[in-house]
Amino acid sequence: MADKIVYRVEDGMNRKELKATTYQMRNFYHQFRDGFFTILDVMNYIQHYSIVMMMKPEWEVLDMCCGRSLLLPMIRYYAKDINSYTGIDIDSSNMVGDKINICNGKPINPQEHYPFKVKMVSGDVAKMPFQDNSFHFIVYTSSIEHMQKVDGEKSIHEAYRVLKPGGIMVLSCPNTPEDQNGYNTQYRAHIYEWKISELETEFKRAHFKVLNRIGLVSRKRDVDTLLDKSPFAQPFQTIKSFIPGIFYIPVLSAPFYQIAKEVLYVVKK
Repeated sequence: MADKIVYRVEDGMNRKELKATTYQMRNFYHQFRDGFFTILDVMNYIQHYSIVMMMKPEWEVLDMCCGRSLLLPMIRYYAKDINSYTGIDIDSSNMVGDKINICNGKPINPQEHYPFKVKMVSGDVAKMPFQDNSFHFIVYTSSIEHMQKVDGEKSIHEAYRVLKPGGIMVLSCPNTPEDQNGYNTQYRAHIYEWKISELETEFKRAHFKVLNRIGLVSRKRDVDTLLDKSPFAQPFQTIKSFIPGIFYIPVLSAPFYQIAKEVLYVVKK
C-alpha cells in the first residue's frame, strides 16, 4: 500500500509507491505584488475569485486539500457572510491561513481578522473526520492529482457524504488526454492526472449531478485557432491587439473545456 508522503516526485521515485505530494500552487497574491506572474497565476486568481462569488450567506464551506488557504482573503471581502470556513489538509505545516495574512505574511488573530468562523483540520480527504451532511459548499481545487487514483476516488465519495442534500462542490484538475497514462504527469508535483472520462464516471458512481464544465486555461494556439474561425473573429482581433494572452486565454478558455489543459467541474449532491 502506498503510504509515503513527499513534497514532490523526485528522480528515482515511483509514483505508484507514493500516497501524496504536498507541493502547493504558487501564492498568486505574492506574484502579483512582486510584479512577476504567469498565466497560471492569472488563471488561479480568476478561479478562486469565481468560486468565492458562488458562496452564499450562512453557508458552511469546506476547503479540501486547503494548503495555505488561498481562498480566505477573498472570502473575507466578497463572501464575508458565510457561517464558517473549514480547511483540511494532509500536511498540517501547510495550513497557515489561521495564523498569518497570506497576502502579506503578517501574523493575525483569526477571530478578529475574519468575520466568519475559521477551523483548520489535519486529515486525509480520502477519509474525512466530519459528520454526514455537514457542509453546503466544497472547494476541491488543483489537488486530486496529488494523490493515488484510488484515494482520489474515495475523496469524491467522501465529499458527497459530507455535503448537505443539494450542496455544491467545485473541483478542478488537469485535463489529461484520453490515450495518456495518468501516471505520465505534466508536473513533478502530481502523482496521477485524471482523464475527463474517469472523473465523470466517478461523479456518476458517487451520485453527483454535473451542473457545469469550465475550461480554465488552454494553449494559446488552440484558443486563437478556434476564435479566428468563429463569427467573433473581428472583435477577437481587437482583443488580441491590446490584451496580452496571459489575460485573455484564461477567460476565453471557459467555453472550451474539451481542449483546456485544466478543467473545473461544478457538481451537485
